[in-house]
Amino acid sequence: MKGCIAREASGAYFLVPQRGKKVQLNSSEDIVSHVDQQVRISGAFVDAYEADAKSSAGGGSSNGTGKRPVREFHVVKVDVITATCPLLSAKKK
Repeated sequence: MKGCIAREASGAYFLVPQRGKKVQLNSSEDIVSHVDQQVRISGAFVDAYEADAKSSAGGGSSNGTGKRPVREFHVVKVDVITATCPLLSAKKK
């Protein structure tokens, strides 16, 4: 996949593509150094779970874990396309 790596205030990393939804990233590789860069990443989608206040309070989740499923992309390789990200610059304006 191709896009720009962004970090949210929560500390989570995302790939922001030119079109479509942002994708949460999970990586054993150091992606901190790639924040605000346009990259091509290789890897695979994996199912993860995050806490959901509603389900932990007794409603909502059908998996019985008190967590809701989240689709993450497990990054295996990062290739830098450009050192800055024109996509993120355009979205900030």
